[in-house]
Amino acid sequence: MTSKPGHLLLPLALSFLAAPALRSQAPTAAAPPEVTVCQVLEKPADFNGKIVTLKSVQVIAGFDTFEIVDHTCKQPINGIWLDYPDGTRGKAGPVELVYPQAASNASFNPPAAPATPVSLSKDKNWGDFDKALSTPARTKGLCLGCVANTVTATLVGRIDGVATAGIERDAQGKPSGISGFGNLRQYRARLVIQSVVSVEAHPIDYSKVADIAPAPAASADSGGGGRRGGGGGGGAAPGAFGTDPAAIARAQASAYPSGSSLNTDLSRAGNVFPKLGDPENGVSLIFGNSNANEAKKSEEKKASGKSPDGVAYLCYLDQDRLKGDLLTIALTHAGAEVADLRDTSIGGPALLSLEVHAWKTTLYSALANRERSLAIAGGFLLWDNTWQGSATTENANGAMREYFATLSVNTDVK
Repeated sequence: MTSKPGHLLLPLALSFLAAPALRSQAPTAAAPPEVTVCQVLEKPADFNGKIVTLKSVQVIAGFDTFEIVDHTCKQPINGIWLDYPDGTRGKAGPVELVYPQAASNASFNPPAAPATPVSLSKDKNWGDFDKALSTPARTKGLCLGCVANTVTATLVGRIDGVATAGIERDAQGKPSGISGFGNLRQYRARLVIQSVVSVEAHPIDYSKVADIAPAPAASADSGGGGRRGGGGGGGAAPGAFGTDPAAIARAQASAYPSGSSLNTDLSRAGNVFPKLGDPENGVSLIFGNSNANEAKKSEEKKASGKSPDGVAYLCYLDQDRLKGDLLTIALTHAGAEVADLRDTSIGGPALLSLEVHAWKTTLYSALANRERSLAIAGGFLLWDNTWQGSATTENANGAMREYFATLSVNTDVK
């Protein structure tokens, strides 16, 4: 077939105009592969460093948690910890976190830095995700880490996975390594979020704590801490506790007879914190909007200070969401966790054991503070001063069972 020469000119000119645009188009990147929470948790180390998609997963945030949960996985911890990339400044995440890290005098090194960098897409979906999981619930009494929503989301990000989590110890009980993620370094997998593909908020039912008596305002001489608890804070949070963080639990313990379990547990929690002039205690209190929700680059190296056991215990406390007596109680909770982590006689406690003992000590703190009530994230009432006799223990234990059922801690697998 032949064409007239004049007919070739216009198509040829258009092809030259279009050519640069065609050459500049990059091929569309393939979407990260979809995986399930259970697939990751079965062999977390196999997914280490991989960018994946987790579709329509349940996400919760609260007092000491920020995680994806799937209660069908039949693992000791049925969840993947969540973190934003370093420097994100997001609002969602735990309000209290204890993070063990190799101290400067540790005989072991931190795990290797992740090989795959992650940059967060701060679009509307991420904004909705972060807002839904950080909006405080409206309750009348004291409520620890109580946010208004859970979410269902599709997330893209990097999996960090390890075979074992927690503080490793040698035959003499001396720490020989640390791995894992999240609170107490007990999670074998975490997702460092790259993007939020979709998000749907689900309001949490707080009707169980809707009618409890409101907490009275802190007295003028309370310094923002407990009415019986008093001082503490180590100077890191001016005006919050005074000067000696250990004084909080010491004062609370004095409300109970010496030798009682309440006195013993509160003293034990308070005594882990550094006294003035003791920079090598190994426990650091980090106040303010502490960014405990980030995969910090500082995790990839040793902490700056020394520690008697070679482990630095970083206690993050978000003062933006822990006001007044809540900050005192949260500090006591952190102290109980550090005390248990340092206690070699316990023999490597699992997350469930650590959580149960910490919450029991937290309840003792509320009682010593003479609180009218104390609720925890999810709308579970841990304490109400109208309870009498055996109802106190029964109701508190029931609240903790219900609370743990919403988390990734599997009470059926030890």
